[in-house]
Amino acid sequence: MTFDRIIIVGDTHGCLDELVQLLDEKLCITHDDLLITAGDLLDKGPFGPELVQELRRRVEAGQPFMGVMGNHDWSNLQFARHSKGKGTGEKAENAAKLTEEDLQFLETFKLWVKVPGHDALVVHAGVMPNWKRLPSDEELAKMGKKEWSKWARCMRVRHILGEEICKVTVEFEFGFNVADLEDALDDGSWVDFAEVRRSTRKLGSFVSFGEERSIDPFWADVYDGRFGHVFFGHNPWKKAKSPKQFPHATGLDLGAVYGRFLAAAVLTEEGVTHTVIPAKQRYSDNFKES
Repeated sequence: MTFDRIIIVGDTHGCLDELVQLLDEKLCITHDDLLITAGDLLDKGPFGPELVQELRRRVEAGQPFMGVMGNHDWSNLQFARHSKGKGTGEKAENAAKLTEEDLQFLETFKLWVKVPGHDALVVHAGVMPNWKRLPSDEELAKMGKKEWSKWARCMRVRHILGEEICKVTVEFEFGFNVADLEDALDDGSWVDFAEVRRSTRKLGSFVSFGEERSIDPFWADVYDGRFGHVFFGHNPWKKAKSPKQFPHATGLDLGAVYGRFLAAAVLTEEGVTHTVIPAKQRYSDNFKES
């Protein structure tokens, strides 16, 4: 199936009014267009569950749609499925409003979407530089939790290791003091300790949020385009007034929930354009992982 336009929307975080304005007033979306959301519909903003329900209503009315799973969408889905009605806070409030139909709708979202008719990929946060290929939906469904979690980094990645790190863990009996350890390391006798464990984090490995160093690059700065041009959200470019451009990627999260802008990339046979609208207000100052 071909589409007049493919509209890729960045992180909405409950900014329902802005999403409706973007789609209906600015872009005049029709059922001849394919709508793709880049994830994080929920949390921080005022109308997360209502935004999910608005999208579900549009899909039920015939709007072609593909959803990418964001880390906030995933954590809310897991909370709603496993909390058994317990807990407090934002996720508990969302879970109380999300219906079974809403949860089933969110469960159709994918870790990434290959854009039909274009050499492009939509993912929530990014791709890891050591990935040689992307597994199919069928392969992902058969994976165990540990293996699946490796690919789920596409929901969270920002920075990657800029150099290899080797960690050595030495175990010794109680009473061994720091001075003894320093002497042992200096003269090389540490190899005689009862147990030494080494772990190596390779160049390009995932760096957790807040642990990045100045030598750790943002993933899109070093991405070589192997999966096509990547459209992504997750990292809010709060000083930007238009989508953030990289050699082979475009960042679409312009911090709408922080009072900045909601952005969309529009793909046609002629190329790519961007549409941006300002947020009606600042809804959150809370910038943290979920």
